[in-house]
Amino acid sequence: MLLGATPLLPATHVPAPMLAVAAPTDVQAPLQMPPPSAETVVRNMGVFGEAETIVNYPDQIDALVAAGHDRLASSVSLAELRSLISPTGWQPQLVVSPDELGALKVPTMLIWGDRDPLGGANAARTTATTIPGARLEPLPSGHAPWLGHPDQTADLVNDFVR
Repeated sequence: MLLGATPLLPATHVPAPMLAVAAPTDVQAPLQMPPPSAETVVRNMGVFGEAETIVNYPDQIDALVAAGHDRLASSVSLAELRSLISPTGWQPQLVVSPDELGALKVPTMLIWGDRDPLGGANAARTTATTIPGARLEPLPSGHAPWLGHPDQTADLVNDFVR
């Protein structure tokens, strides 16, 4: 089950605002992120095409704000992003090859937002056709299709795993 576009797939790309995460920073002047707030969470989710949907989940926003105040969690999250992203896109040595996808032998379903900034409908089709027998279920959303379509997503997952 692939729920949302996954970084490092051949047809995906790093959204432009995220490239700044990988930009080299001066040790004396590290990348400064705005203080976590409901507004910054909504703005950041907007990068992923989900600004309109995240506002329907105030508890999730509160949890993301709280996580943003955890210095260790923030540091680890930033390190994870920097390990995946180069100044020009995904770290090339980490990108999953079409041959690797083509070698998958397990039943695979992709639930993918057709407006996902990592790769929309075309990237979804490319990925699905590369995986033998994959089933693609595009939803009208950004990077987190389960946010705007929780019941439909749950039904698709339940039907697939049965």
